[in-house]
Amino acid sequence: LTFKEYIYGWLIQTLTPLDSKGWAGQLISKTLANVDLVDIPKLTNCSFLTEKLSIGIGEGVIAKLLSDKNMENPLTSVLRNAMVEGFNSTEFGKAITTGLSSLICPGLEKISSKMEEKQKTMTNKALS
Repeated sequence: LTFKEYIYGWLIQTLTPLDSKGWAGQLISKTLANVDLVDIPKLTNCSFLTEKLSIGIGEGVIAKLLSDKNMENPLTSVLRNAMVEGFNSTEFGKAITTGLSSLICPGLEKISSKMEEKQKTMTNKALS
């Protein structure tokens, strides 16, 4: 596990009912750990987060199916990558993103507003 995967696992365990060590929790943690460092502040943006999760979940599901069927090889890797690339442009991908949005955005808005309140409080204390 990378440090980012450990942190995201802890966040998943803290903020969601998912088992952070289960398949779904590990998939989400790995997906978030692949986010570039410069994009980490964007994780509080619901559109950015749901798009990243949608792609990661799509890729994870395909990889798991191939693994479970013992079909991992260079050809299936090419096919998996092609399917993931086109995933978000399909109605299926858009439906997953929309579904994730309805699950994630309300809680994310609460977290974002709490973070903003803390930032304002800290700023006011620093300036007074």
